[in-house]
Amino acid sequence: MFSHCLIQLLLICALSAGQETTLLDKCCPKAKVDGVQYGLIYPNNTNGLANACESSCPYLLDGAEDSLEAKCFNTVVNKDICVFPRPLKRNQRKKPIFMGEVQPKKKNRGGPRRMCGWVFQHWRYYGTSGYTRESVSGNFNHYFNDQISSVKVEKGCEMHLFRDFDLKGPSVTYSENTPWVGWSWNDKFSSFKCTCNVEPQTCLGGCCWQGPSRGVEKSVGKINGVGWPVKASTVEDCAKRCSDVPQCRAFHFYGHKDNYYKDCYLHKYGEIGPQLDDGRDRYAGSCPKTSG
Repeated sequence: MFSHCLIQLLLICALSAGQETTLLDKCCPKAKVDGVQYGLIYPNNTNGLANACESSCPYLLDGAEDSLEAKCFNTVVNKDICVFPRPLKRNQRKKPIFMGEVQPKKKNRGGPRRMCGWVFQHWRYYGTSGYTRESVSGNFNHYFNDQISSVKVEKGCEMHLFRDFDLKGPSVTYSENTPWVGWSWNDKFSSFKCTCNVEPQTCLGGCCWQGPSRGVEKSVGKINGVGWPVKASTVEDCAKRCSDVPQCRAFHFYGHKDNYYKDCYLHKYGEIGPQLDDGRDRYAGSCPKTSG
């Protein structure tokens, strides 16, 4: 998509999608020095000028594409001289849409999974944007297939983008916001997988828990004759209460930063749910038992 905005970018389609990142990937497409504008020399320049600058970026005077006089400007470091074209705003969607072909089913319990990352049709996060939540993968829909130029990623998450469908072919992993994916990868991605760091479990007395912002999934309800909730001073105390009750297989507990501090809910069965984006000081745990 972005390659359709500039004539120069149409030439990039000739590059191999498996090419490794080079200095040119980090160079600005245009530079303005002393009031004069220059365009980046691309790798397919017929005069072989793409390697004219060893440790800097090669440019030609705008309108003089056939010239043999290359100028060297380090736009990787000196962003003040960079000139970025304005992306087309026609048909741009204001709200992010799901980036995949098939929207994942909504979870019945525990709320939505945390947000993982976004992709954008143009660089510097312009154009139609697509989102995905953690632990989701698939092929891009028609809005984003071979049309991605920039990426945003939530802290602690990684966006894995693949050249081919079904998570195949060469790939790139992004763990931070990237306003420009580089010439080698611009408009080249067809599938994705987004993952977030798995929070380590804390275990005590046969029970393990995670949190905060965790909930219990697949709960079958409270235990007859046991308070709902019972009171516990710490998550360790709540875990011990579940461990001491033969019918308890899971629990969730509200810590001191939450309005429901000390509330401890004991479940007949349940599993630790995914990390949520609700800001609650809530912990979820499981206490597997072989009998009871």
